[in-house]
Amino acid sequence: MDYQFENLGDERFQEFCSTLIAKEFPDSQSYPVGQPDGGRDAIAYLMDSNKKDFYVFQVKYVRDPNSIKDTYRWLSDVINKEAPKVDELTTRGAKRYYLLTNLKGTAHLDNGSKDKINKILEDKISISSLCWWRDDLCRLVEKDSIFRWSFPELINGQDVLNSLVFQGINESKERRESIVKAYLADQYSIDNEVKFRQIDLQNKLLDLYTDVPIRIKKLNEKDRLLKKMLDLFERSYRRSFYNEDLSHFDEIENVGAASFLLHPKVQSQLERVLLEGGPGQGKSTISQFICQVHRARLLNKESDVQLIPEHMRVTPIRLPFKIDLRHVAMWVENKNPYQSRLNEEQFKSISRNSLESFLIGHVLYHSQSDSFNSDDLNVILKNSSALFVFDGFDEIADLKIRKEVIEFINKGINRIKENSKSIQIVVTSRPAAFSDTIGFSVDEYPHFQLTDITTKTTKEYVEKWIKASKLDSRESAEIRRLVEEKLQLPHLKDLAKSPMQLAIFISLLRTRGESLPNKRTALYDSYIELFFNRESEKNYTIRDHRDLIIDIHQYLAWILHSEAELLGNSGSIGIDELKQRLKQYLIKEGHKTDIADNLFHVLQERVCALVSGYKGLMNLKYSP
Repeated sequence: MDYQFENLGDERFQEFCSTLIAKEFPDSQSYPVGQPDGGRDAIAYLMDSNKKDFYVFQVKYVRDPNSIKDTYRWLSDVINKEAPKVDELTTRGAKRYYLLTNLKGTAHLDNGSKDKINKILEDKISISSLCWWRDDLCRLVEKDSIFRWSFPELINGQDVLNSLVFQGINESKERRESIVKAYLADQYSIDNEVKFRQIDLQNKLLDLYTDVPIRIKKLNEKDRLLKKMLDLFERSYRRSFYNEDLSHFDEIENVGAASFLLHPKVQSQLERVLLEGGPGQGKSTISQFICQVHRARLLNKESDVQLIPEHMRVTPIRLPFKIDLRHVAMWVENKNPYQSRLNEEQFKSISRNSLESFLIGHVLYHSQSDSFNSDDLNVILKNSSALFVFDGFDEIADLKIRKEVIEFINKGINRIKENSKSIQIVVTSRPAAFSDTIGFSVDEYPHFQLTDITTKTTKEYVEKWIKASKLDSRESAEIRRLVEEKLQLPHLKDLAKSPMQLAIFISLLRTRGESLPNKRTALYDSYIELFFNRESEKNYTIRDHRDLIIDIHQYLAWILHSEAELLGNSGSIGIDELKQRLKQYLIKEGHKTDIADNLFHVLQERVCALVSGYKGLMNLKYSP
């Protein structure tokens, strides 16, 4: 099998060769690209030698091999230029010289380019030498199938499915392959569009997606390897992951959440991640996007792959499983989340208290297959690098079930991990309102949070929104002008800090234009109307008690604001007192108090941001 080395580019090809050398020669050392290296792209020390002897490796990459008419002459010139450098290295202990190239050699005895270059090496290089041609590099790649996952640019999506996901599968190969493809295709179709019906927004995810900044929130401070990896990643993006002062946030380069989660270093060294984001910050959209990047490449959706930023489409490919945690919660309760596909007899036949059994039901549902079992799942996971995205932990209202779901996932992942080539786990959730709220342990799941979108991100989103909305040049110019003008006002800028907020803001601009109210109360009323339209579809309690929740929201905001002015308590309130105030309000307004707990849960996790303070105090802020 030939590989697409030209997709790598110069620096990435040298990185690939250095990795290949390290696999063949454990005591090797690589040198940076573009620096005066004295004829060494990498060396390998002979550790059993009494002297500091070593092998020398030189990488020569050609961007377009077809443009080289005479391969022999081109490499001969290279060898003539490198020979004096090799002579110098020989005086320092060099014992062998390797030349690595993506050029193809010919096999004719004596007259083929391989034999002729061997003769040149023998004549010009004073130590034992060898050229690793394109064919040699291909064979070295195939010695370790998982190695290819680190350089997915080399192969297309179909080749990945054929050679990796199904490698070593003989029995039922075609059946398993068709099931996985059907599963990927169904999820691809589901996640293909961004839908925001309340503002009449419906466009392809890859057309409209803009990456939301991410930063570390909490991690195990004793985990030195994790901190070292994040430090290296931080330096590569020239920003501080630990910076709490966001006063100059627009002035520093930001790490996008999808860029971070897809990055090769993160994929290889950060197994589990908890991603937090407030209402509309885009955590579910991000989980859709990273899965869609993998699916587009696995299914060879060439036109869609071109919509993916280049630095994201050349990252390691994984087999993605995107899972709604509400479905997992139902499974844990021994309820069937896939009734439209699995009848009760089928559900009972596969239902076990294990993540593996859930995945079988999940794949059966999305693939519309009649036969997929634990053997199929085990074989596929054993031969694949997998991504598991568990979306919407905050959607599980029952705290007892939350605890069971965490245990259910962790035990399952630990079992799968033992028999899988590589796994990556991403859990999404809204921020926990209380410090003691049941959640995934920070020791196993470093907590990352989405932050406010920057001016650069806002402009990028506006341009994509304009293109997706197919506006003419006059309308486009008007939207750009209005966005720039209105966002100069502080109270309007506060309404455009997340993708959802920005989408609502642009929609209001398009429908209201210059008449968009600048007075806060009127503007917020318009804004909250759209916000609650969206949230009502996500939560039955909000749908059934919408007006009451808005009234409670306003009441609590008034109470805290008043007491902050009178008592100087910075708008803080004790948790128990907050619950008591809620019940008092319900009684005063003639409502039943048995819904208080449900309303409190909705207020803390879906409508308001209750920010944990200290000694049981909470701060209340509008999410929008």
